[in-house]
Amino acid sequence: MNRLMQWVMAATLICGTMMFTACSKSDDIQEPVVNPEQPDDNGANSAVAASTLNLTSPAVGQLIGSDGKNYTTLPSGVTAVAMIAYVSGSNGLALALTDDAFCKWSEALDYAAAHTPVFTGGTWEVPSLEEWKQMFTANGGSERSAEGLQTAITNAGGESVDNFYWTRTETDASYAYMVVAVSGTKVYYSPKDKSWDYRTRSVLVW
Repeated sequence: MNRLMQWVMAATLICGTMMFTACSKSDDIQEPVVNPEQPDDNGANSAVAASTLNLTSPAVGQLIGSDGKNYTTLPSGVTAVAMIAYVSGSNGLALALTDDAFCKWSEALDYAAAHTPVFTGGTWEVPSLEEWKQMFTANGGSERSAEGLQTAITNAGGESVDNFYWTRTETDASYAYMVVAVSGTKVYYSPKDKSWDYRTRSVLVW
């Protein structure tokens, strides 16, 4: 009986030692370290590279290229992204060549903020009420005439400004100004409910 008990105790000690050893090895296994800055396979964390806006004596009617420079005639390999529509000293406005969307006011702001290409030294925005007036006037028209700007943007290879457009100018929490720039009629400005849908065209401001 004593010898049987000795065998049982020995077997218990051996199994216990094996179990302890196995647990110890398991604890030593380390989980792979994930680098939060490392982009996934889809490049989800990659940043959009921005070109520097590098304008030389900008003039109304010139084009801004995808390289951030202004041109009268685009060189090979450079894409037109906007037309300079107003200049005042070191500041100016370049109107995108196409509309962004038909949408509500808050969505128009989002479209402008996401407009590409991104330029260091310039910001894409929904034109303010005053900026629309400045662009109409600078292109041979007036605050009440869009024909000059419509002709200029079309000659630059863009889509005519011939529609109902949002401005970023608010009257209160529920209303913002809309610009009516329909060919053959005078331009007029009217506050509209922000939940309504109108066209939006981004402008590069510097």
